[in-house]
Amino acid sequence: MNIDNSGQAQVIGRVVFTNPDGSAYDPKEFDAEEIRQLPNGHLLWTTEGGSQGAENRSPLVIESDKTGREIRRIHPPQYHVPNYEDVPDTKEAKGISPNKGPEGMTISPDGKTFYTINENSLVQDGPSNTPQSGSKTRLTVYDTATGKPSAEYVVDVDPTYAPKADRGYASLATSPDGNLYALQRGYIPKQGNRAEIYRLDVNGATNVLGRERLTGTEVAVKREKAFDFVDSKLGNSAHPGGRGVPESPENVEGMTFAAPPAGTSATNSLSAGSRSNGRGTGVSKTPVGNNRVYLISDNNFSDSQRTVVHSLDIAPR
Repeated sequence: MNIDNSGQAQVIGRVVFTNPDGSAYDPKEFDAEEIRQLPNGHLLWTTEGGSQGAENRSPLVIESDKTGREIRRIHPPQYHVPNYEDVPDTKEAKGISPNKGPEGMTISPDGKTFYTINENSLVQDGPSNTPQSGSKTRLTVYDTATGKPSAEYVVDVDPTYAPKADRGYASLATSPDGNLYALQRGYIPKQGNRAEIYRLDVNGATNVLGRERLTGTEVAVKREKAFDFVDSKLGNSAHPGGRGVPESPENVEGMTFAAPPAGTSATNSLSAGSRSNGRGTGVSKTPVGNNRVYLISDNNFSDSQRTVVHSLDIAPR
């Protein structure tokens, strides 16, 4: 996809992912979510995992070459793998909650590290969020070369927007200056979607790698809200729900930063960084010094939802 400086998006090609031998994947085995590009042109993408009938499916990060052929599978810590179809006692259940696995993934500018974030809490870490209380999810850090986890941190998930609404993390992205950002979004019945972007700082957070079950004493990642669609000037008319909220941003699930302009010092200093983070074409900073961010929505195969590309600016830290 090519995105110009005005935010207009145009699909210019496609890559079809396949097994190592080039054969087609069984779509029932995967729930693809986030995709990023490594400095060597290979593609990393997450599949959320979950449970289908009596079969538990592990979340995975898959590396494919530039033609789409699978090269390797990277596994999360074992306690992320669901077992709740195998255990009669729910107190012993563990792993990702149904449809709440690694929605977000991003790569450091040098390509040596990548991060995943689960949409919501692991089963053993407590219940998912409610209108009254939030929950805890995990940000896992991996060494790209070995595919092994190197650290893991707790990230707060905010309470849901309303009863029977959902809210969780859908995407991670790394800014040109190396900061980590997370997209949190959810749906409010009869109103539409809401979404916010948070800047994350792991300094001082407890490394919980290898800790199968959280104790509640962990120091979480520091968060700073960088953007909220409710506060934006996205739309002047109230949503049909009549609650006065701006036009729904739709089910935004993908986020990326614009690449530095060709030939600039930012490009030279980042080298292959623009490729490593999957950032699109366009300017990395606007005339006022903000970082350009693109978001894309998932229409869930529904005629009532749209696939929309948003272009917005976030002030650097």
